[in-house]
Amino acid sequence: MKYPFLIITLYTLCTLPVTGQSLKNKAEVEIVEQFNEYVTLSFEKFVIPDSVKKEITSEYNQKFFRNEVYHWEIFYGDSVIAHAFLDNVLGRTQPITFLAVIDQKGEMIYNSVIKYRSHKGGAVQNRNWLDQFIGKNFGSKMRVGSDIQAISGATYSVRSLTKGFGKILALYEKIFRLVR
Repeated sequence: MKYPFLIITLYTLCTLPVTGQSLKNKAEVEIVEQFNEYVTLSFEKFVIPDSVKKEITSEYNQKFFRNEVYHWEIFYGDSVIAHAFLDNVLGRTQPITFLAVIDQKGEMIYNSVIKYRSHKGGAVQNRNWLDQFIGKNFGSKMRVGSDIQAISGATYSVRSLTKGFGKILALYEKIFRLVR
């Protein structure tokens, strides 16, 4: 084949929007399942202000994967009852796409790994491990090994997701809880 790189690049570019959309749809299904069919969602791609991004990055010693996160306001009737965020962190070699749902008090009430791409460290997808973040808020301690359970063979994924959840809680506190 004369141009294999070109074919792979074109395939990748053509499938990216479809993949991104399916991750968004999967997240929306999980959000609705956590509440009931009577909730409505308002979606936005939220561009993180540079000053906030810099502050949170410094605090958690982890960069945001992109300059934006997917954000939903979750309504019951006319009232916002929670916020959901879809973001990525880098595991050892591949991104991990995760969902965090935070109530109006700033506490995580649900989370999920939407897409895990690596062949190692997949234990971070287990509900038992993820449940230890439920009830955490911006002020919660989340040190791996003492506050958050470590997983043998998933060191990078555990550390990365723990920081990722912390960054989303900080983003909620600094932008959504205080401003909106």
